[in-house]
Amino acid sequence: MIKKLILLSLVPMTLMLQGAFVMKKGQTLEKIDAEHIESEKPTPIIEVPSTQMPTPTNTKPTVQEPTAVNIQTKNINILTIGDSFTDGSDILIPLKAALDKTTLQDTYLGTRSDAGIAHEGRAGWTADAYMNLNPKWYPDSPFLHNGQIDFKYYFDHILKAKPNIVIIQLGVNDMLSATKGIAKGYYKNSIIQAKVDHLALLAGGVRKALPLSSKILMLMPTPPSSTNPSSSSGVNHQEYMRVYEQYRQYYLSKFKNREKEGILVIGENLNMDTQNGFIDYVHPNKEGYTKIAEAIKDKILSIVAQ
Repeated sequence: MIKKLILLSLVPMTLMLQGAFVMKKGQTLEKIDAEHIESEKPTPIIEVPSTQMPTPTNTKPTVQEPTAVNIQTKNINILTIGDSFTDGSDILIPLKAALDKTTLQDTYLGTRSDAGIAHEGRAGWTADAYMNLNPKWYPDSPFLHNGQIDFKYYFDHILKAKPNIVIIQLGVNDMLSATKGIAKGYYKNSIIQAKVDHLALLAGGVRKALPLSSKILMLMPTPPSSTNPSSSSGVNHQEYMRVYEQYRQYYLSKFKNREKEGILVIGENLNMDTQNGFIDYVHPNKEGYTKIAEAIKDKILSIVAQ
């Protein structure tokens, strides 16, 4: 589901949140920070010098910033950044249907659209892909501008709007690539934490480009099917589940209890039907997507109620 296995350098999250670190075009990738390297026998690492992980520029927005979700008119602008769950609006169709039954006025933002619902969903993409500087690898990257990732430019000049709800739905492709890479010896086990750190880099860039009143909803990746063969996704089920459990634990350690920053986790206790709720190893069926959408709707309603 991902073109190549890439080992990307980590950026300390304190620097990322302060906007003090900028990686520019021409810099090469480094190995994972020493704190993430385990004391195991070195394994081959694929390095791609032309691919970097930047952070957005720390410039002040020039367009009018939105206020918090308007409790009186209940107008919400929703941007969803995701993979195949979002591409095709598989999650957004039931989400819109659920929100249409409330008094909320929901508008969807993005450069892509399916079923009349705008979004930023791209099948097979990871957080790494959205933060990649090489246009040859990801020519449809919405956040790449003048050689760097620039969320301010994206909101000001591409969307020409700012969302007050951002849903970040990523992780499945990260876990698939990590599982495959570890099995083949390309990656060390520490790549699992690195994948979550890259997601935190993306979330931090979005967070910094928007006012605190805008809420970032981190949608946890769902578990895989327990009945459909894992071979359809090119992984061993036991190996994938080991990666999934570690990814999940580190995900929660990164994003949970950050409500004061406007970052909220969705799906921690989502009870997916792993026997009957999937069309293949990782993709839910209609009922599964509806369950995810209901969890998002409930979180949005709780935000509005505040």
